[in-house]
Amino acid sequence: MDVLASAIEYGLDELRRLCILYLVESLSGNTACEALQAAVTYGQDDLKHKAMIYIEKHTKVSVKRLDKMTVYTVSSRDSIREYSM
Repeated sequence: MDVLASAIEYGLDELRRLCILYLVESLSGNTACEALQAAVTYGQDDLKHKAMIYIEKHTKVSVKRLDKMTVYTVSSRDSIREYSM
């Protein structure tokens, strides 16, 4: 993330592009939230979009029926979406 920040600060667009490519290809359960945070911080919409897609694909939402009441168990996906807007 530090290299991405430096690339943006010094206007090194090719390095910025390579950093984003690396971050997208390296998305995992351990890196997706950090990549999303960097994307939001540095205004990198492509990275933000791809991190959101990864998070949404790997987030579990379950719905349970209890008598006449529906209980939704939603992981942090909605919170993450709100953060990134």
